[in-house]
Amino acid sequence: MSALRYESFTVQGAAGTADERAAEFVRAIDYGFLDAPRGAELEIKQLDRFRAENTLLTAVYDDAQPAGAVHAARPVATFGDYVGSVGVADGVTLPAQMVTEVTVRGTHRRRGILSTMMRGALARAKAAGVPLSLLTASEGGIYGRYGYGCAAYSTEVTIQVRDGLGLRPAVSETLKAAQLSVFMPSWEAFPALYEDAYAAFQLATPGQTGHTHAYRSRAAGDSNAWAIKGGERDVRPLVVTGPDGAVRGYALSSFAGFDVQPTRLKVVDLGAADQLAELALWEALAATDLVEELVWREAPDDFALGWALVNQRDVVRGRRADHLWVRVLDVVEAFNARGLSADGAVVLEVEDRLDLIAGEFTLSRDAGETLCAPGVSGAGADAPRLRLDAEALGSLYLGTVSVSELVRYGRAHAEAAELAGLNALFAPGRAPRNSYTF
Repeated sequence: MSALRYESFTVQGAAGTADERAAEFVRAIDYGFLDAPRGAELEIKQLDRFRAENTLLTAVYDDAQPAGAVHAARPVATFGDYVGSVGVADGVTLPAQMVTEVTVRGTHRRRGILSTMMRGALARAKAAGVPLSLLTASEGGIYGRYGYGCAAYSTEVTIQVRDGLGLRPAVSETLKAAQLSVFMPSWEAFPALYEDAYAAFQLATPGQTGHTHAYRSRAAGDSNAWAIKGGERDVRPLVVTGPDGAVRGYALSSFAGFDVQPTRLKVVDLGAADQLAELALWEALAATDLVEELVWREAPDDFALGWALVNQRDVVRGRRADHLWVRVLDVVEAFNARGLSADGAVVLEVEDRLDLIAGEFTLSRDAGETLCAPGVSGAGADAPRLRLDAEALGSLYLGTVSVSELVRYGRAHAEAAELAGLNALFAPGRAPRNSYTF
């Protein structure tokens, strides 16, 4: 078995220029994700995405491949990470390591490549003081061993709008009283409006990751912001503002074409600071002439539009998929930012096979103020104990799963008499949601 060479680097050169080493990295990820080679022009667009996020690229090379193999400059494995952000509580975001572009060529599996890349990246982020690591996963059974827990889900919904949205009269009156305005912005104005709308949306949405160069490019009118061959898509923007003129939400949709029946708009991105602003966007989308259905693949678990309608069956739920995985790297900083949901205290006993956060931590909340500290402090002397591993903690962090559910399946351990109180401590204000892929 040949020795492997690991290299980490950032894309060199000014925006719009080539970098052959990084271009080979892009060709490797195209192969790994079963995408068609995107060609030189789109490769440079992808390089500009990496430049904009200051993504650290880690490539693995096999210099001893047999004659006839793809030349050794093409990585056999890829890994990228950069520092972004994520909402963790109402009005609170934290910096987070964003893991992306993870591939290992099928010919080089079972050689510890992913473990080497992952362990190195997590150790580097922890040393830099980044409290969380996040990823979205193509496969669901891989990342738990590295301490990532599934933390947010998305569901595809189809909304029947042949006769409009069908709001209940009382809901229509509530929406009218809110004095919201929905309008179609110009592409010149939309980038700034999108920035403001997205900031308000992320602050109100635990689990929502920060936008990236690609999302900003799409807001500026780029029809193929992800630089994927055949990925062109024209979108239609909408913005909602409050009576004070402040931007409170946005939506982007794409018409599926008249060859698709029933005729539909695909909602490709939608975010709002509150439910009424979101409802105003749905009402405007549903009023689009010639459209019979709205389809959204990224509805959160607590998507509640049906309760606003005369006929709840107008909202049909489809496939549900995970859309965010969380790995805690600093228990103290993460929970001091997230806070507990009720007054009380608990001692966490965290097990971690990577030994990044193993130990005991006291979490307490008094008069609405949360304090997390290492060890067993005064507040933890008589507090209930909760024992779990890093993966389970990642799922518990945003309240995606209850303590009772973790205990029921043996993924955490606590006294039965303490479960109701522990559930209250970690209960989310709303279901975690992440609509962005990175």
